[in-house]
Amino acid sequence: MRARTEHEGRIVSKFGGVAMADASNIIRSIDIFEGDERRDVMTVSGPGARDDGDIKVTDLLLEAHGLAAKRKSFKEPFHQVQERFLENGRQLGIAERITRSWLDEVGDELAQGEPIARVTSRGEWLQAKTIAAVTGLTFVDATEVIHLDRYNHIDYEHIAQALPKGDRYIVPAWYAEKTSPKLFGSRRETVVFSGRGGSDTSGAEVAFGIGAVLYEAWKDVDGICSANPKIVPDAHLIDVMSEQALREFGNKGAKVFHPDAVGKVPVSVRNIFHPEHQGTLILSERNESDVTDGIIGVASKHDFVAITIEQPGSNYHSGIGGAVLGAFDSMDASFDHVQTGQDTMTVLVHRDQIKGKEEELKRRILKGKGLHHSSIRERGDIGLVTVVGEGIAENGERTAITHTIFTALKENHIRTAGLGAPVDGISVYVAVNNSDIEKTVQVLHDAIFPSS
Repeated sequence: MRARTEHEGRIVSKFGGVAMADASNIIRSIDIFEGDERRDVMTVSGPGARDDGDIKVTDLLLEAHGLAAKRKSFKEPFHQVQERFLENGRQLGIAERITRSWLDEVGDELAQGEPIARVTSRGEWLQAKTIAAVTGLTFVDATEVIHLDRYNHIDYEHIAQALPKGDRYIVPAWYAEKTSPKLFGSRRETVVFSGRGGSDTSGAEVAFGIGAVLYEAWKDVDGICSANPKIVPDAHLIDVMSEQALREFGNKGAKVFHPDAVGKVPVSVRNIFHPEHQGTLILSERNESDVTDGIIGVASKHDFVAITIEQPGSNYHSGIGGAVLGAFDSMDASFDHVQTGQDTMTVLVHRDQIKGKEEELKRRILKGKGLHHSSIRERGDIGLVTVVGEGIAENGERTAITHTIFTALKENHIRTAGLGAPVDGISVYVAVNNSDIEKTVQVLHDAIFPSS
C-alpha cells in the first residue's frame, strides 16, 4: 500500500450526480467538503437518479427542451424538475420562494427557446444555487469562470482571476461560456463539456486554472476497480495509476471517470459513502516509485463491427491504407484498431460511429485509390475485452500476459475473432462475440489476479 502525503495548496472537489441526488447525500457531500479547509472550490453535477427507476434531472430537462422546441407543453417533465428541487430545498431549510424564483428563471428560458446546452445545464446551475444557499459558499456561475474562444481554447488566467485564493466557492459543473466571432461583434453562448461525463472534465479545468494540487472526484464507488464489479464481484480497487493507464482503461470500457479529465493535476477518485477510504489516485505522469509495472485491470466494450477490405496485394500498394482510413475520416467516424494482411485490411469500429452510414461508408471506400475492384465484408456482434497494464511493453511482460490470455481462453473454450496489441502500448485486446464478453472478462481477471 502506498503512503499518501498531505497536499499543501488548494483542492478542487467535484461531486457527481449521485452525491447530489437527494438532501441526505447533499448534506453528506457538504460535510466532506467542509471537513478540509484546503478544499476551497466545490463543483457539482445536477441531481442524478435516486434509484433504478428514477430519472436524472438532465434527462428531464432534455425532454422538456425537446417539447418546447416543437412548441408543445413541457409542463410534465419540468414539473418533475420543480418537485425535485423544491423537496430538496425544504429538507435543507431553504425558503420555498427562493427555490421557486430559481425555477421560474429556468422555466422562462425553456419558454423563450434557449439552446439545448443552456437548458440542459440548468440542473447544475440549480444545484449550485442550492449548495450556496445552504453553506454560504460564494456562488460563481460557470460562464463567469470557464471561457472558451472560437477554437475551444480555455483562458486559464481568467479562471484564476475568477476564483482568487482567500474565499470558498461553489461552481456549477459541466458547462462554460464560448465566444465566437460574428459579422458585427461576437456571440457568447453556453456550451457543455464532452456530453455525459463532461462534468469531470470541467472540474479538472478549474483545478488546473487555479493551480490546485489535487482534484477530487466524489462518486458512489470507492475508486477505479480492476474490472466492472457487476461482472467480477471480487474485482479489487486500483490504488494508484497513471494518466496514460486511465485513458486506455476508460477508452476500452471502464466508465468510472472521464479520460479527458486527467493530465493536468493529480486526481483522486473517492466515494461519498466511504470518505475514509483513500480511493484511486491518478498521477499526471508515470512515477516509477508510485506506479507498479503490473496489470491494472480488464475492461470491455460491446458492439463493434469488423469491416474487411479485400484487395490483392493491398499490403504493398501505397495509398490504399490512406484511402480506407480517409473514408472513415470523411464520415466523421473514429476507429479503434486496424489489422492488415497480404491481401486484406480490417478496421474495427464501434457500431455507434457508423450506425445508419454503413452503405455510404462502403461506397466511399470503394472510390478510394486502388480500391475500385475491392470487395468488402462486414462482421458485427463483436466485443473487445482489453487487458491494460503499466509497462506492459517492457521486460517481456507482453509475452507473459499474452500466454496467460491464450491459456485462459483455451481452457475455458472461448472462441476469439482476433487479438492485438500496439507495439509500444500498454494493452492487449481480444475480440470475441458480444455474448461471450462477461465470461471472457471473468476468465481473464481470474487468470491475471488469481488471489483477488
